Parts: sequence; C-alpha cells; structure tokens
Amino acid sequence: MALDDAETAHLFRLAGQRPPSRETPQPALQPGYRMLLDQLLPCPAMITNHRFDVIAWNRASTLLFGDFGRFEGDERNMLWYTFSTPQARTLVVDWEADAAFMVALFRTQATELLHTAPFVSLVDRLRSTSAEFSALWERRDLEQFRPVDQQVQHPLLGRIRLRPLKLYAVDQDRTVVAYLTDPSGDTHRRLARALDAATD
Repeated sequence: MALDDAETAHLFRLAGQRPPSRETPQPALQPGYRMLLDQLLPCPAMITNHRFDVIAWNRASTLLFGDFGRFEGDERNMLWYTFSTPQARTLVVDWEADAAFMVALFRTQATELLHTAPFVSLVDRLRSTSAEFSALWERRDLEQFRPVDQQVQHPLLGRIRLRPLKLYAVDQDRTVVAYLTDPSGDTHRRLARALDAATD
C-alpha cells in the first residue's frame, strides 16, 4: 500500500491493533539541547526519552541527583535511579508518592512501546530488583504529567522546593525535564551559591 510510518501506525490503530515496532538508534543529541541545559542554570535540568533514560544533564542536576555519568545502560535511567539508588529515597521528601506517580506516568507515556525489547528488559530488571516497583507496576495506574511542586531534602542545600516542568521535542524522542525555582527565592540563591562553590 506504500504507506509511510505514520500512515501505517494509523491503519493499525483503526483496526484495533498495536502498530509494528521499528526500533531505530537514537539520533545524536543536537548541540542546542546542551546549550539549553546550561542556560537553565542554576535550575537542575536534564534530557530524557520515553524510556526515562537520562541522555544529558547540567551541573545543577549533578548537584541535586549525583553524577549520571557514573551509570551505564539501564542504570542511567530515572526509574532505575528512583528504585535502586539509596540517595533517591532520602532526597525526595514524599518518596512513596513520587515513586508511584513516576511508575504511572511511565506506563501512560510508554503505552505503545511497552512490548518492545528495550522497555521489556527495563521493566523486567526493575521488577526483579525492586519489590516496590513490582507492586506498583501490578497496579497498572495511569497518570498524566502535572507540574506540582516537589520538596527535596538535600544534604548540602537543605529543604528546598522545586517545580518540575517538561518540554517535549516535536521531531525526536527527547524531553527536557527542568526543576524550576523562583528567581528571587531562597532556593534559587542556594543553588547558585552551591554551583559557584563547586567551580571555585
């Protein structure tokens, strides 16, 4: 029928079927994304994909979460970080609610990809590693992203409040995840001072 990818996917959905998977390598990250991350400083920000893999991050993100450069493969992933990194449990003030929301958001955003090998392998590994993830996964909850303030208890910054924001790229599997602060607020100043101290 000479259909392109979008037309083929639409035809399968009309028939009530899941579109065929065409797994292609992720294109290289465009320099503009890295510039954007740097320009968001002192706010923590990162680039993720639908699988919640962390593709790039700025210095404030390293300050908040730790260096994602020390992780490889499935472990450079926000779901893996949340359920397998001890630091994550003490960082987010209401970890249980945040973890449940993240699993439900992942299921919602990755619905049509959950049967593909990269997603199956990540979910299987998380289920075998974390009983909490496995229990949440079995609930089959769905959530849409909502920009609700998140309280963080950081060993260096103390108790801070951040406002998550997501910006989706139109043409690629790229999401800018930024943790915004009031530019005139105390959290903003504390982040800026900590980053300045780290570069001295």
